[in-house]
Amino acid sequence: MPIRIASTWNMMLLRCAKVAARAVGTRRPLQAAPVMTQLRFPVRIGERSTSTAPPTADVFDIKNWAPLMHAATVAEAQAVLANPATDINYTCQHGWTPLIVQSFLNRDSAIVDLLLRQPTVRTNAQNNMGATALMLAAEEGHIEIVSALLRHPSVKVNLQDNSGHTALMLAAQAGHADVVAALLQHPAIDVGLQSLDESTALNEACEGGHVDVVRQLLAHPEVQAHLQRNKEDIVSWIFASGEGHVDIVKLLLEQPAIYHGGMALLVAATTGQTAVVELMLAQPGVDCNITDDLGISALMLAADGGYADIVELLLAHPSIDCNLQDCHGISPLISATMSGHADVVALLVQHPETNIDLRENEHGATALMVAAQEGRKDLVDLLAFKADRSLTNKDGYTARDFAEAFQHHELLELLRP
Repeated sequence: MPIRIASTWNMMLLRCAKVAARAVGTRRPLQAAPVMTQLRFPVRIGERSTSTAPPTADVFDIKNWAPLMHAATVAEAQAVLANPATDINYTCQHGWTPLIVQSFLNRDSAIVDLLLRQPTVRTNAQNNMGATALMLAAEEGHIEIVSALLRHPSVKVNLQDNSGHTALMLAAQAGHADVVAALLQHPAIDVGLQSLDESTALNEACEGGHVDVVRQLLAHPEVQAHLQRNKEDIVSWIFASGEGHVDIVKLLLEQPAIYHGGMALLVAATTGQTAVVELMLAQPGVDCNITDDLGISALMLAADGGYADIVELLLAHPSIDCNLQDCHGISPLISATMSGHADVVALLVQHPETNIDLRENEHGATALMVAAQEGRKDLVDLLAFKADRSLTNKDGYTARDFAEAFQHHELLELLRP
């Protein structure tokens, strides 16, 4: 009796998972909340310092705030500063200073201006999460406060919080184009810094779908150098997010430094991103037959996933090799047959270059044998007309033998040599 053809299918599943996993690497999910999300209230602190909204956690330590932190107007802040006992850098239990609090809450930008004029103010103080006044103002989109902080001669624009995020990363992640523009104009800005999960400001903007921010970053000369160093990885990472921001992908593909193909095309194919694949195939010099280290091609991944639109795009490319086999001998046609995607099988069978009788390595099985084993009459109908029905696998069994062994008697006549 024929041995059931199954192990190759299991290997395909594992390999497809490997492609996506390798593209993502060990980085955090990009939809994760920004650094300060866990520090906010169910009802956001607004313009008044007398809010009674209960905190979700005691990270603000409001009960121990100094009067300067509670000041809601410039007049109140001036009155507090008039007291010689006032410590402008008072720090509560969780590391919040008056400047950090006022920059985050944005009650009045004039309060921040007043604090910054004090000669002993610690502009770069960090709370217990590593966040500075600049980081929080940038993340919240408080452009007036960000501008005031950037004008201060002692501000350090590239400080990183406990997760490695900078003010630029946080502003890019939130899509605050005006804040990003202000930060990029600072002469000391480092656009290539990476967080602990290897994310950069460009990564954050791309993942968030912030086209204007991406465009701003791409115009910065240092970002171009970053692209050159990480050209294949950055596109693969963006595709692996599953979002498929086509406008952003188009922007990236217009950059001379970006690698047109490689893992990027494989991940776009395996995640079913038709528009992205179409954009990539239109790029000059794209290698539509690129494979990973296991020999997996974009066509194979799209066929396995049942993405008929992508398969059609790939088959229409003049350089496509529709018979590429991976290290286990799996071809796009065998993969589509194993997955049971009749529409994809039909597209592959119709292509004039498709070799229907290619065999996988482990058992020497053809696509027709797989279809016969599974009892898929629709697939057998598509394959049997062009296939050599007399072929045998390594154990000497034909496709008809498979159908008979697995009791698919309705296929026996179709599979007669």
